Amino acid sequence: MKILFITFPGFHLFEGGIKTQVISLKEELRKLGLEVKIFCENFLGKEDFKNYDIIHFFGSGIKTYHLFQIIVNFNKKIILTPVFYSQHSLIVNKIAIGLFKFFYKYFGFYNEHLILKEMVKRVNLIICNTFAEKKLIKGMFNLEEEKLEVLPNGVSIDFYFASPQLCYEKLGLKDFILYVGHIGYERKNLLRCLEVLKKIDVPTLLVGKIIKNKYSDKCLSLIKKTKNIHLIDELPNGSELLKSIYAACDVFLLPSYYETPGLSALEAGLAGAKILITKYGGTKEYFKDYAFYLNPYSKKDIEKKLFLVLRKKKDTLLREHIKNNYTWDKIAEKLIKIYEKFLKING
Repeated sequence: MKILFITFPGFHLFEGGIKTQVISLKEELRKLGLEVKIFCENFLGKEDFKNYDIIHFFGSGIKTYHLFQIIVNFNKKIILTPVFYSQHSLIVNKIAIGLFKFFYKYFGFYNEHLILKEMVKRVNLIICNTFAEKKLIKGMFNLEEEKLEVLPNGVSIDFYFASPQLCYEKLGLKDFILYVGHIGYERKNLLRCLEVLKKIDVPTLLVGKIIKNKYSDKCLSLIKKTKNIHLIDELPNGSELLKSIYAACDVFLLPSYYETPGLSALEAGLAGAKILITKYGGTKEYFKDYAFYLNPYSKKDIEKKLFLVLRKKKDTLLREHIKNNYTWDKIAEKLIKIYEKFLKING
């Protein structure tokens, strides 16, 4: 079986969930005997597409859509992992799609919802990261059940064996609150969270790339004024220091408006951290009753849940749950079964 992965151009320059997902799945599938290539890795031209049994797109945004518009006309079987979620209800999203169609027709405005609508209509199969995402996309576009599958995100087993020692030596921090993610994306809800953290006398470490905009300016201004909050630049996913930071922290905090489910939270949980994460986006499907959940729109709730999780003693229940269900080797085995079923149906 020969598989071609496609996502947005330049994704190798980006540290984030899609990059981790694509590269990790590629490596695990190759270990299991599949031939997998990522588009733009020494790719020659459109004739090369004839050599692949399945083309698998990751991401349904504008950055991926331009490639999709070209490749969908090559008459190949296409699978899409949208990586899509909305904090709004199904009804609100359906109304929004109608409004967006009106504005596109009369004013030429295009947006992510219309891109997703076009992509799900033209692919052969949609693989969602959560059942919540599947339910939302199915309802938004009135899709048949047979057109959707669910494949969880995964995590490298390496985080299970992480040691806190390197973090102690390099950063001098222990038993701290940790956030790993971009600084400047409003969806991550970091500013509201920082306003809570500045009132709590607990060491806090932020690890992430700064996206230069007005939102990140506000975040950085608050960080500079707060003695207990420390910031370091993003670290590659395979970094030994990042693994050690996960192992050394007490609580991993991800206060986003939604996550599907937040790969950094899986990594931290596997390394032994307690998890406090948004309740929106399918997170409860992954973390079950082993994590604490917050309302990202309420500073009062974020503060309340922080105190609860800080008082809780660490245990190994979440760590073992993630190890038994969400390592990339297990996810790759599930994906192969989806591919085999897909080829059997589609010829």
